[in-house]
Amino acid sequence: MDNSDYCKLTKDIPEISDLLNKRNQLKTDLNKVSRKLKTISKKYEFLKKVVELNSNDDVLEENVKLLFKEIGIKKTHKVGKAKRKEDLRIILEDKILLIEVTGTKNVNSKDDKTRQMTKHVDVEKSKGFNVQGMFIVNHENNKYFKDKTKTPFTKDQIKYSKAGKYTLMTTQSLVNAFMLVKTDQLSLSDFEKRICEYGVVEF
Repeated sequence: MDNSDYCKLTKDIPEISDLLNKRNQLKTDLNKVSRKLKTISKKYEFLKKVVELNSNDDVLEENVKLLFKEIGIKKTHKVGKAKRKEDLRIILEDKILLIEVTGTKNVNSKDDKTRQMTKHVDVEKSKGFNVQGMFIVNHENNKYFKDKTKTPFTKDQIKYSKAGKYTLMTTQSLVNAFMLVKTDQLSLSDFEKRICEYGVVEF
């Protein structure tokens, strides 16, 4: 008697049939869990894309927007270059953040790039809004994220940002902050306060 015939013969023995039924149910449950895990994992792919190698500005803008929305800031809007305005706009309870998002192969971005959003800030302030600028960069985007320089801003850029009252951040720091909020090590309100600080904000 081969193994196949042996299994057919014994499958109706109660203690064996019970275990076979349990195994089948476990397989069904495992398939359900695997499908759900795949769906949930896809939902968070923006965490990869914001630090991805050679990701272009459009990809960065869309995925930084998704990160802010998923972290809990629902009023995050993509404005876009077509309107010659900031890339993203975040509406907090007491402030509006105008955000420029970019990627570069260099360690440091050009000075004028890091403060590009300030012209948009000035326009919105003239309308009476409480507005602040933010510059987010995926620096050294030809390197794996763990191999990048932690703080890619020059002393002058940090000085300008503090004087000009705007925020400098890296996409890696955003990913770190997202994980802190999602694992309850940082509250959303504290995150919102931190990203409104002047100068370099790191997590």
